[in-house]
Amino acid sequence: MLDILFIAFILLQVFDLYSTRLTLDSGKAHEANPLVAWLIYLIGLIPALMLKTAFSCSLGTWLYVHDQTEILAALTAFYGYFMYQNYKVLNGRK
Repeated sequence: MLDILFIAFILLQVFDLYSTRLTLDSGKAHEANPLVAWLIYLIGLIPALMLKTAFSCSLGTWLYVHDQTEILAALTAFYGYFMYQNYKVLNGRK
């Protein structure tokens, strides 16, 4: 079960990067995470999103290696929620 959860977490990171870029490029939303918004301001959209994704994937890998199933599950649900929010914004829903 942990293997499937880890794969889902990593895939959500990739989809989050892609959907966040689409959402921000559409002009329909802004970056809600102040740290990521600051990074975007400093280094640009793509480098900031890639840095955030690399950090998240590293954290997920650490949780996977240390068998932290509950925390990894919570973070996977957390990112799933943000993917849903990006989907709603891109499709004109609130």
